[in-house]
Amino acid sequence: MAELGKILSVARIEGPNGEKYPTVKVDQGGGATVNASLLTTPNVDSLPLPGDVANIARTKRNGAPNATATVDPRNAPVALPGEFRATARVIDGDATRVVSAAYLRADGSTVISTFDPEGVPTATFEVSADGSVVITTPAGPNTFNPDGSVDFSNGAQLDATGDYISATGISLNKHTHVGNLGNPTGPALP
Repeated sequence: MAELGKILSVARIEGPNGEKYPTVKVDQGGGATVNASLLTTPNVDSLPLPGDVANIARTKRNGAPNATATVDPRNAPVALPGEFRATARVIDGDATRVVSAAYLRADGSTVISTFDPEGVPTATFEVSADGSVVITTPAGPNTFNPDGSVDFSNGAQLDATGDYISATGISLNKHTHVGNLGNPTGPALP
């Protein structure tokens, strides 16, 4: 039989051989609490926060409680079927908030983001299935296209041939310099 309860605290306890095991203290209601081993997915180093909800199941062999799943009831889920989103959260007053996330989408894209206290992205790194990469900062997006060209947030570009074009439209490869006497020295050398 499984029971749901609110997580009060989280700790890692040391096992007999020095290994660390996650445990949760869970409020089962009516003043009853239980300490339970937290069974998590391999390759995921993540612990729930106090206030999350745990599913407690007891083993048949000795009746020891185990938390077999946890959920964050305060932040709305975002991932769609077949997707994976990992978040880092902090306790903020009576709530938790997401401060960063890595989101693997079903369309083949991956988005890594950081967020301000209001939940607005402060920086985003997005890799699309077509191979383009967009890095967005407060200055704006910088787009690395599959053909090797780059569009910078300040309006400058790097074309697929490697020519840099400034935000004012000056080409590094095609512009001329004025010599000492006002005569152009000619195009840049290859």
